[in-house]
Amino acid sequence: MNRMKANFLGLGIVAMTLVLVSCGDESEDSFTEFGEFGSVVSTEDDAVSEAAFEDIDNITEAGVAFANATGRVERDELMACAEITHDSENKTIVIDYGEGCTDLRGRFRSGMILISYTDHRYVPGAQRTVTFDNFVIDSVQVEGTRTITNISEDTLGAITFNVVLEGGQLTFPDGTFATREANFTRTWERGEEPLLDEGSREGSASGVDRDGNDYSVVIVERIIFKRDCARMRYFIPVAGVKEVMRGDVLAVVDYGDGTCDNLYTVTVNGETTEYEFGKGRLR
Repeated sequence: MNRMKANFLGLGIVAMTLVLVSCGDESEDSFTEFGEFGSVVSTEDDAVSEAAFEDIDNITEAGVAFANATGRVERDELMACAEITHDSENKTIVIDYGEGCTDLRGRFRSGMILISYTDHRYVPGAQRTVTFDNFVIDSVQVEGTRTITNISEDTLGAITFNVVLEGGQLTFPDGTFATREANFTRTWERGEEPLLDEGSREGSASGVDRDGNDYSVVIVERIIFKRDCARMRYFIPVAGVKEVMRGDVLAVVDYGDGTCDNLYTVTVNGETTEYEFGKGRLR
């Protein structure tokens, strides 16, 4: 068994876009009301869930790469202060943030991410299963089982994964929680350097928001994340369109044209409103 702990930060080797969505700290209730859709709790909770689990996918990618690396290599800043334990015989990796630390973008993480794998992540058919032990992002606890399967035809070009989330749940400091099940195709397009990497997603999700309302999500134009935008603290997708259904009301969420910003629009019953995610912490 190999135990590694580094005291340095780096831009790292392979993590995709850090996309933790922020809901702002300016007011007691950051959820806006709009039209007949009632509250945007469903769209906010979907975005927060999507962002939290995307962050975990990124940490998983970076953790696997760091644990399997040979020679001297800088760890990704997503794993700042984490202790990484790699049991190559049993094919398990533990990323342990312990009591917690804050990365360069202001994200606090504590607890453990547990990874089991079948083969090198680049190998078509390779699978990783991710679970959690008291893992917290900012003040939000994350639960569920994330199964990531390499469905690429070869090891050249973009790498494509099928990502299935079962039993996903985010629990907030006030005791409320949102649940989520999801099935996505996640594509990682490598740039000339890690900061130029882009990630995209297609697929669907469903869950229950913090108000206890069922909702479902379908991505109708692939969602795109840019790591370089995350470096500038723009954590939400930069492009793509998804439909969020709550009850019999449909909201269409549009993330824009690829520009790095925190803006998105929501269209309900033909009326479009622009919103901006804050740059604070998950809460």
